[in-house]
Amino acid sequence: MPTTRGNLLAFDYAQFWRVTSAGIATGQLDPDSPGTAPQTSHSFLLEGPMTCELPGATFGQFKFRGGGSYEGSVDGGLEDLTNGTLTLSQCDASLAALIMGTSLDTTTITGGPTIWSVDNMRPSPVQGGLMLTRRIQSQVTASQGIVSYITTIFPLVQMRMTQGNFSQDTSLNTSPVTVSITPQIGSKFPWGEAFSSTQGWYSNQGIEFNIQSDYPWALTAFLQDGTETDVVTAYKPIYTTVTDGRANSVHTVNGVVTAPTSITIATATIVKAAVGTADQWSNHFYQTAFDVV
Repeated sequence: MPTTRGNLLAFDYAQFWRVTSAGIATGQLDPDSPGTAPQTSHSFLLEGPMTCELPGATFGQFKFRGGGSYEGSVDGGLEDLTNGTLTLSQCDASLAALIMGTSLDTTTITGGPTIWSVDNMRPSPVQGGLMLTRRIQSQVTASQGIVSYITTIFPLVQMRMTQGNFSQDTSLNTSPVTVSITPQIGSKFPWGEAFSSTQGWYSNQGIEFNIQSDYPWALTAFLQDGTETDVVTAYKPIYTTVTDGRANSVHTVNGVVTAPTSITIATATIVKAAVGTADQWSNHFYQTAFDVV
């Protein structure tokens, strides 16, 4: 890896996944009703990301004045977070259903039509994780730069979609879709492992964090049935290293890092070391070029 300092560019990928109350990722499956094991689900890839205005932080301040003069001030810590705004070039009914926990209705009118809504009446959207990936050009030498990726991850968010306006304009992206991002306090990585003193973050909690790597990341969740060991990811992994379960990728069972037996790039297959306990989740967080099998 080059130096972590560089110039940011190119918003390439945005992904969303749902989580259980214990902070375990379930891909696109309802954590309360995921279906009968085995079940495999992946982070949802949002199509057409354009811009993202990140959530903003507001910090308090203690000020002191006495005897007619200024005596000092102290940072009062985080007071509030404003919502972020993600702008997409494409309207996606599946995304609207996923972030609100609704369904795509293809039975009320049969033969092809789909009925869907952004469901603004719903009091609270589902909770999930959000991953935003862009590139960074870092200087290796005075005359050579190398491009890698920075992925910003919000471990716990809620999101709402606003449809694009109607327009007859012929300019660029005249009807973009906006998605509001309400960040929450998280304490676990997307693969279910808790934050720790290794990061040194306050109270082992955080709103967001970043990963700089040679390739972007994707996430696959697998609901174990106590029989199946093979997990097929949505995209081909870059690396086949399985050492200790956290080399170039992270593999967990019920939030505990557990090395798989093997990773096969050509078939995008991860072979878990054991069948595991039925109805527990295994998570696989891996680097990819987003090539499908």
